Amino acid sequence: MNILADSYILWAPPFHAGQLLLNAVLVQVESAAKAAQALLRVIQCGSITLMLLLVMIALMRIPHFPIDYVAWLGPALFLLCMLTMFFLFQQGYRALRHRKTH
Repeated sequence: MNILADSYILWAPPFHAGQLLLNAVLVQVESAAKAAQALLRVIQCGSITLMLLLVMIALMRIPHFPIDYVAWLGPALFLLCMLTMFFLFQQGYRALRHRKTH
């Protein structure tokens, strides 16, 4: 048993409380940054999905344009829709979990 180690635990230097407060603030800022990044993913993925939909609509309105090229964009649109919904549900789950803890 180390007496110096035990006495250090009992006696905290004056800056220790300030350091704990600083760490708590940094954790809150990091948590807010993660939430902002998750919201940014929803917005980015959703806007790409809408742009692809608009491109598909514009291509379908062009007369004598081969529909096969537009058909290849359909699965990409579906996957982007699913990815957007996943990010949206993930954001909702985080909001519910955050509400229960606070």
